[in-house]
Amino acid sequence: ALAAVAAGLALSAVQLLPTAYVATRGIRQGLSYSQAMSYSLPVPQLPMLAFPYLFGKSVAGGPYAHLYGGIWNLTELSGYPGMAILVLAGAGAAALRRNRPARALAVTGTVALLLALGPATPLSRLLFAVPPFGGFRAWGRFIVGFDLALAMLAAYGTSRLRGTGPGRRTALIAAAGTAAAVGMAALVVPHLAAVARYLPHGHAAPAALLLPTAFAVAGAVGGPCSPDHGGSCRCSWPR
Repeated sequence: ALAAVAAGLALSAVQLLPTAYVATRGIRQGLSYSQAMSYSLPVPQLPMLAFPYLFGKSVAGGPYAHLYGGIWNLTELSGYPGMAILVLAGAGAAALRRNRPARALAVTGTVALLLALGPATPLSRLLFAVPPFGGFRAWGRFIVGFDLALAMLAAYGTSRLRGTGPGRRTALIAAAGTAAAVGMAALVVPHLAAVARYLPHGHAAPAALLLPTAFAVAGAVGGPCSPDHGGSCRCSWPR
């Protein structure tokens, strides 16, 4: 474990050390806590992880007719992992019980998500005190770590869905449950007061809710499908 930590520090030093050096010689020298927390992911905008255009687009067009009405901007806060990834990660969550690497990924993703929320959690205070992180802004970018963990858990989900036995059945139920949860969120989230205040014109575009939900259902239905030896798709749901 210590060797893994040392290797991680050595690899990240390639980025952290030059960035820390430049940060002390620019206009961002000596950032206050409030300045460092700018461009963090606001808690009311967490639904963007499932509905990326819920709060509008930078350039309105297509089925998303509203301009962005949230805090900061989409460039810094976009963390949508893809609905297929989200559903498959739900299927892979069944591996957390017995698989230590999967649990480590879940912890990593959770910590990254908490850091992306910035001042909403006390964890930001702790990391802000650790050089050179206290000189960085735009903590919403920590969401990349969350997305990476989801992608890896989705790989576990894919593996379990292609397997046999009780593990596959559990993964299928988890994938279907994840899709159902997305559908429920589409119905409930826009009506939450904390969310509605940032929606363009006070309401969400139907496409911003319906399209991700459709992709979630497609991911759950397509999860049991895998190509056979002839290259065609074979779908087999348990009876």
